[in-house]
Amino acid sequence: MTDKATKPGVGGSTALSSLLGETVERAILTALVETAGSECTPSQICQRADITLETFYEHVDKLEDADLVRYTYVVGNGPVYEVERTALANELRTIMTDDS
Repeated sequence: MTDKATKPGVGGSTALSSLLGETVERAILTALVETAGSECTPSQICQRADITLETFYEHVDKLEDADLVRYTYVVGNGPVYEVERTALANELRTIMTDDS
């Protein structure tokens, strides 16, 4: 069985390489990588990524569907997210070792 994060995307690319072409998804992922090991609220992610909450919620599902970001739990009234470090490392390994 293949993990979602390593399923081929458009043109044989990985989910990560496809998402890196998307400005907002790249900004969200970068914000979470910069705080790897910590969990962030959407507001914290938006501040680091310089995007609005509305924009965050319009795009975070793509990263969750690729198993690169995960919703961990709720703090107060809001969710908390973190980067899926193992999935991200596997994606990077796949991209870097792809001979095509």
